[in-house]
Amino acid sequence: MHIWPSSSIRDSFKFTYLNKLEWNLQRMKREKQQQKLQQSSINQNLLDEQNARDSDKADVSNSKPDGGILAFCHDLGIILSCCYCCFCCGACVGDK
Repeated sequence: MHIWPSSSIRDSFKFTYLNKLEWNLQRMKREKQQQKLQQSSINQNLLDEQNARDSDKADVSNSKPDGGILAFCHDLGIILSCCYCCFCCGACVGDK
């Protein structure tokens, strides 16, 4: 008894089927390349955004005065005003 191959096996030898197969393979390769490009562009955008945020933080920190200098001036002002008050009122004179 002779067995005929199935229709999919018979179709696989036809020229149109081979053309369609080649077209699909090329399409899948193009999609894969596009996905790689999109992922790399997304990663680049994320890096650009992070660099922009870092530079903004650097600009803000450079524009503000240093906290140490400001704290020192504040403490010096309190000490000088306290000593001035004690000398004016004579509160420190009575301790001697």
